[in-house]
Amino acid sequence: YFALTLPHAGVLLVETLGWTDTVGTVWQDGEELATEDSGGVQQNFLLSVRVEAGPVLLAVAGNGTRTGAYTLKTTLVAGYLENPGSDSFQSGIGVLSGWVCEAEEVTLEIDGHSYPAGYGTERSDTAEVCGDTDTGFGLLFNWNLLGNGTHEVVVVVDEVELGRATVTVTTVDGEFLTDVAGTCERTDFPTAGETVTVVWQQANQNFVITDGRAPPKGSSSVPSNITGFLENPAPNSFQSGIGVLSGWVCDAEEVTLEIDGHSYPASYGTERGDTAEVCGDTDTGFCLLLNWNLLDDGDHEVVALADGVAFDRATVRVTTLGEEFLTGVTGTCEAPDFPTAGQAVTLTWQQTQQNFVITAVTP
Repeated sequence: YFALTLPHAGVLLVETLGWTDTVGTVWQDGEELATEDSGGVQQNFLLSVRVEAGPVLLAVAGNGTRTGAYTLKTTLVAGYLENPGSDSFQSGIGVLSGWVCEAEEVTLEIDGHSYPAGYGTERSDTAEVCGDTDTGFGLLFNWNLLGNGTHEVVVVVDEVELGRATVTVTTVDGEFLTDVAGTCERTDFPTAGETVTVVWQQANQNFVITDGRAPPKGSSSVPSNITGFLENPAPNSFQSGIGVLSGWVCDAEEVTLEIDGHSYPASYGTERGDTAEVCGDTDTGFCLLLNWNLLDDGDHEVVALADGVAFDRATVRVTTLGEEFLTGVTGTCEAPDFPTAGQAVTLTWQQTQQNFVITAVTP
């Protein structure tokens, strides 16, 4: 038996090395989490289990015989899949994101299909756990590519499963819905007496919270010899909740996004097969997860830079609900005659996204 005290949550890998046929078992808080008798080299076991910070008990036994000589090896992979949340609703274009202290490669698997994620975005909240802050990962994903119903998302770090989540996807009409408009108003949200207006945004393929005014106005033109494009946020769009700033650029050592002059490093190098003809390669995507609630209500300018040189921009209007991360509220509203006359969509507040998402389409 071996007793460990883990400094933080993560995925614990336990294995033996040697010629002894072994069985391994892990307990935490009096509960058996996992047991395994295979998976390692020769007759050694190799098990992987999600653990919380605190004491963990390990046991190594002989597989049907007395235990011989062996070496025990343990590794704690610290990280977390934050989006999508387990048992959450998803619609439109969203981001799969989280953090991991150390990784060569982060991959998101959706129903068994693998998608490489961008890794290395700034996450100052991981400094204490990881000792550094370039720990974030993210993948922009169009949920409309999947069918309606439940789907499983798994994050894999250097071939080790870090976490998984089951989500319920609702699509509207096709891969990318265009030339439609829709709004709904939710009264008594987030508190009694308050009302929010939620408006369809084509670039997001979803609804976002607005202040009820007309969209902002601003130029998106940037004189540049750099071949690239800031796709999200779209120029003169509304933004709210937790969103992603993303696009592509053919060649860069570093991509940064500036918001009102403040710089945020983006992860760069995600797969973009649609840029092969223009760029000659496909590892051209960039993305940055951003909580728009960190900004003030009103208009803001987003500028995309490759190696310090601007190549695209967008003016957006941000609407917040007065808090960095709103908790403890629920709410739904219905957008009538959307996406066509006679139809309607139901929107439901999702805390992890700090926004409303489509959860039903009728009829």
